[in-house]
Amino acid sequence: MFGKERELVAKLKIENKHFKKLFDAHNVLDNDIKNNEEHWSEDHIKEAKQKKLLLKVELQKMLEDNH
Repeated sequence: MFGKERELVAKLKIENKHFKKLFDAHNVLDNDIKNNEEHWSEDHIKEAKQKKLLLKVELQKMLEDNH
């Protein structure tokens, strides 16, 4: 995720607590989806993926605002 902006991501994770919180939440959700997808209902998977997408959109906006 966010490969091109790796340096900016690292900087924001240090300097911006909100960004770090969202970034960590995205990663936790991503791991939860990968580890539990076969055990979850389709609705639960869909909901988790929607939450993950919303986090990614917010993170991307923060990256764009800091370019």
